[in-house]
Amino acid sequence: MASFPGSVRVLIRGVADAVFPPACFGCRAAILGAAQHWCDACLQMWLAATGRAYCPTCGRGVGPYEVIDRRCGRCSGERFAHDGLVRVAGYEPFVRSLVRQYKFAGQQRLDRPLGECIAAAIESAPWRGAIEALVPVPSHWTVRWQRGFFSTGALTAQAARVLGLESLPLLVRPKRGRSQIGLPQTERCKNVRGNFHLARGANVEGRTLCVIDDVMVTGATLNENVRVLKQAGAKAVHVAIIAKVDSTATDV
Repeated sequence: MASFPGSVRVLIRGVADAVFPPACFGCRAAILGAAQHWCDACLQMWLAATGRAYCPTCGRGVGPYEVIDRRCGRCSGERFAHDGLVRVAGYEPFVRSLVRQYKFAGQQRLDRPLGECIAAAIESAPWRGAIEALVPVPSHWTVRWQRGFFSTGALTAQAARVLGLESLPLLVRPKRGRSQIGLPQTERCKNVRGNFHLARGANVEGRTLCVIDDVMVTGATLNENVRVLKQAGAKAVHVAIIAKVDSTATDV
């Protein structure tokens, strides 16, 4: 599928909205009301998925009183490169369906609601005021060509628009590497090592940034992105994701 310039996509979306009835973001059923984006059933599932408490370091779902000093019991012994994390939801079946529709099924219109939810999560973070720019996790050019668009870049652009921040492509992925799907945590870390580089001419010295990705499994990809930025002199790097997967046996 060809990738259209942003202005053309906006025009196509506007024409489609005028000709076709709005469809639910979750199940794609036609709904009434131009301002409504979810049918009642999908809205309830979305609110349930996004309303659960989570650890602000590892992103796993937590129960009451489970977080101490911004860490839960499951991540107290783990090491993370980032300085803080926010997520929109857990990787539940409904959220999984949305992410897969967005990334693999041509539902690019989901960039707006998902990006806006990422922005809302960042807005609620204690480190929100320090963030200077948002940085998308880069994908290899072959991945962008296969999907027809840069999915993480689109999410980041939407979140940046809401927050009034810049979306900066400070990182590149010159090497595609082996897929992370099905790999255990130790192999995931090795698999992404060296796959991400600082973009030519990028200056991150002393800056506080937030890296955006869609789904976090073990955190290997995000850790590598954060590591590259910090090695280049970033003062602090936070991360924001749509969803956190509790199991490493996943298809993302």
